[in-house]
Amino acid sequence: STQWAAAVEQARKVPDRPHALSRALSGHANALIHGGWVEEAVALTDEALRLDRTLYGDRSVEYVGTLSNLAKGVLQAGSHDRAEILAREAYELATATLGDSHPCMPSVLETLGCIYLGAGRAAQAEPLLRRVVGLRRSAGAGTSNLLANSTLHLARALRKLDRASEARELLEEALGGLTASPQDRLAAAGLFRHLSSLLDAEGDRPGAVGQLRNALDALTEGGGESHPYRLDVAEHLATALISDGNAEEAERVLAAALDSCGDAAPATDRMKALSTLGELDMGRMDEPRALRTLQQASELALATSGEP
Repeated sequence: STQWAAAVEQARKVPDRPHALSRALSGHANALIHGGWVEEAVALTDEALRLDRTLYGDRSVEYVGTLSNLAKGVLQAGSHDRAEILAREAYELATATLGDSHPCMPSVLETLGCIYLGAGRAAQAEPLLRRVVGLRRSAGAGTSNLLANSTLHLARALRKLDRASEARELLEEALGGLTASPQDRLAAAGLFRHLSSLLDAEGDRPGAVGQLRNALDALTEGGGESHPYRLDVAEHLATALISDGNAEEAERVLAAALDSCGDAAPATDRMKALSTLGELDMGRMDEPRALRTLQQASELALATSGEP
């Protein structure tokens, strides 16, 4: 994010290179979104959109791509209605001017499909997300992680439509197409996580726990011990282990993830992990330690209550 901010600042100093400013604004916005600074990202993307309209016209691939990215940012900022309007405009422009063969099309389709899915309109989301999966498959080599992520979105839609068995088949097929690359291992983690949820709903408790272990391993292999999302998976695994009467392993898994992820993990995940550890301490009748751990969770909640 710091590098992109410097790029934006430098580009603003050279007014005769607006194309460079547009690229820098979009790059900085994407970095901010990944870091959780959604409102700032939306403001930058909105500026990039106005610039792209001037530079390329409102039927250009540059404008369509920026419009779709703005829809994603607005959605994360909590404005669903505006996000849908932007995503539909991007979809209609892309359909009219680019066609399915354009590399930009899967992202545009996926954005609108995910917005529908998030609004509980799985029946509208499913055909769009299925098209995305088809386009990703046609793209061939080098897109396995993108295909896996798109398959995950489609599986979620199918599950909402009570087609869990079809969702499971798709997830397992996507896992079979992944490699050992870091990007693919991170994508695999999301597939394992959703498979765990499906298996748990089917009553296959051991299978669900096994897939959570797989997800934790995949995150470690793809992003290292400090990957921020390891703590969330570890917390779900610990909760499952506690339900199965394996509190000791639950504590080891959760404490290790909390220690390795540290402040890199989202504050809400750290609070949940600390709360679970505090409850485990209470279960062992270690009241002093439990109070210290729960106090940490409470202080973290107060310190981060103003975060986005």
